[in-house]
Amino acid sequence: MLLAVASGFIIGIAIGSFVSLNIWVFIALLVLTGIVFVYKYFVEEKDKKIILVIAFLLLGIVGGMGRMYFSDLNQTSELDSFANKKIIGVGVIVAEPDVRETNTKLTVKLSEANGNLVNEKILFIK
Repeated sequence: MLLAVASGFIIGIAIGSFVSLNIWVFIALLVLTGIVFVYKYFVEEKDKKIILVIAFLLLGIVGGMGRMYFSDLNQTSELDSFANKKIIGVGVIVAEPDVRETNTKLTVKLSEANGNLVNEKILFIK
């Protein structure tokens, strides 16, 4: 059963990466999973294990898709309106500089951008 849940989780992440998701997809899949769990009580004993594996697979898919839906990938940044524009920002370096052979990376938490209050972390590469 653990293999079914893990496989479903990976499949759910793959689906969530390529398909735009909304809350109704989760509700539909959860209802379908519940129907499959209940259905296993109405089948013959030899088919119960297959139905149970399918139910756990669906549960893993719901979990993987949920993980992608609530990840940072689907959230917009406060700085999107400043794309391809020069800005003046105020911030604090929040991590040690990452010094490399050809460049240095600084993680800065911005508190202001062009006079607008923001709360974003950005990466400077010099």
